[in-house]
Amino acid sequence: MKQRPIIKLELTTTDKAIELLSWISIMAIWLLTIISYTNFEDRTIALLFIPIAYYLIKSSQAKK
Repeated sequence: MKQRPIIKLELTTTDKAIELLSWISIMAIWLLTIISYTNFEDRTIALLFIPIAYYLIKSSQAKK
């Protein structure tokens, strides 16, 4: 088989700035999600119920 070409992109300052802002945005969204999730009054029920409910909804939709 022929060797596939390897493309090496040179990032400009603008590309690096956009990538940095993207990573900061992703981290901020995760941080806000974790903070909001831990501020529930009854965390134990929320931590157990939400993943189980999501799984049940998805599995019931897959059977249709």
